[in-house]
Amino acid sequence: MRSLDLNQLEKLDETLTRLSEQMPRHRRELHQLLADRAQEAVRQALSEKAKDKTGALSDWQEQRVGDYGGYAKIQPAKERFERGYAVGYITNSAESGHLIRKPSGRWKHYRARITRRYVPGLGFYELSRSRAQKIAVDAAEELLGSIARELQT
Repeated sequence: MRSLDLNQLEKLDETLTRLSEQMPRHRRELHQLLADRAQEAVRQALSEKAKDKTGALSDWQEQRVGDYGGYAKIQPAKERFERGYAVGYITNSAESGHLIRKPSGRWKHYRARITRRYVPGLGFYELSRSRAQKIAVDAAEELLGSIARELQT
């Protein structure tokens, strides 16, 4: 029968106490890493889907991490306006699609060049969301690996 040394139990207790004190920092670092990688995924999806040569739509996306590291997300910049519209409104129109205004029809010789009434959305958030799930799993595995290494020492 194996006996457990009291010193080993004290060492385990100290290690677990130290890890529990470090968890908020690890959690914040994990969510910051997720935000960085998710922003890369959104920018990559935008470069694949959008015809935006200037990259303005990509530049308007910013990352947010919770105060205590509870969440990470990518969203359009707040309080920023381009061409008289909030960038969140423009981003939503590009993501989800939008209607095209009908011509007024006031001039009898006017012929509309519009061939469809709706511009389909690009779906870059949805594309990056599927990539972000894999990113989250990989980042969580990295965190668990570092915790396991800490327990082994």
